[in-house]
Amino acid sequence: MHHLYLPELHGKRCCSTSHGWMVMVGDDPELCLLNPFTRAIIQLPSLTKFPNILDFREFLVDNEYLCLVRGGRKREYAVSKKTIRESFIVKAIISTNPSLSVDYTVMLILDTGISLRRRMMALEGRFWELVIFA
Repeated sequence: MHHLYLPELHGKRCCSTSHGWMVMVGDDPELCLLNPFTRAIIQLPSLTKFPNILDFREFLVDNEYLCLVRGGRKREYAVSKKTIRESFIVKAIISTNPSLSVDYTVMLILDTGISLRRRMMALEGRFWELVIFA
């Protein structure tokens, strides 16, 4: 067994791994890719850049994220940062190794907690886009 000391993991959850990179989310809205072997970090656009996340209000304990349900009648709802950290991102996939190419896509499967439907987001350039299957 080999042990790695990774202080970058403190207070964060590894949502998924792909091509040797870990997708990390913590108590703040920041997302990043972390390579545990090289300790390289690539910052991803914040969770607040998701189309269904309206705001991050750190001062509202247990209701830090203000989210939006789309479709039918739009409505807002609050979600705790713990819920976002622990269960919002179900799976992440990176199209190619970011160490080898700057032309990569990050796909996230999300559990919005509102319905049984899951959403998929894709990082296009510096923006998160909702993936709609036709």
